[in-house]
Amino acid sequence: GVAGARPALRVANARGARALRAQTETTAAEVDGTIEPGWTRDVAEAGMELFTTALLSFAAFGAAAGSGAVGCAAAVGALVFAFGTQMNPGVSLALFVTRALTLRQLVLNVLAQLTGAALGAMFVRKILGIALTGPALVAKSAGKTFTLEAVTSALLMSVIYNTVLRGAPAVAAVGPGAVSLAVLAVSLMGASCNPALSFAKALEPVNWAFWLGPMVGCSLAALLCEWYQRQTF
Repeated sequence: GVAGARPALRVANARGARALRAQTETTAAEVDGTIEPGWTRDVAEAGMELFTTALLSFAAFGAAAGSGAVGCAAAVGALVFAFGTQMNPGVSLALFVTRALTLRQLVLNVLAQLTGAALGAMFVRKILGIALTGPALVAKSAGKTFTLEAVTSALLMSVIYNTVLRGAPAVAAVGPGAVSLAVLAVSLMGASCNPALSFAKALEPVNWAFWLGPMVGCSLAALLCEWYQRQTF
């Protein structure tokens, strides 16, 4: 989400990407104690996570009759550009382990993302009449599924971190497009990379690999990117 104290970021050309970068920088200051955390702002950001994740879920699953991968990629790019939200528990956890989100923000955002994804999937079922079923394991193996989800999530998070979050201004401006391409790539590989969407698609407990894979992959990638930037900048 984007803090209300930074409205100027909203009118920038790449306002969504810059807003997400600014949120992580401001929240890091909160962790350090230089800014007083506020429930109002955190709840507002969680509300935006719910709203945008619902839109993402509706777009991704609603495009399933055609090209779900392209629909999901386009939706992610557009929503990141417009709102700068995370829409993915794996990404939120990665921001938390790199001290860009507080524990409270992590919990609120993940709950909002799961709720939003479920609402989007419900609208797809009720309005578009598309039957959704839970994600399938790779070769019926939880271990192989975990590996695919972790590796592809690491790819996705690396792109997010080095463009939208910590890239130079010129790079951040094209961040949403880069993220869209990364989402398209991992979708074409058959990966979910998003526990909220996996949960919403099944509306029942899904295999642990669809939860743990993205969270491990995103977190490790963010930590590695952060370490690399500290060594080189």
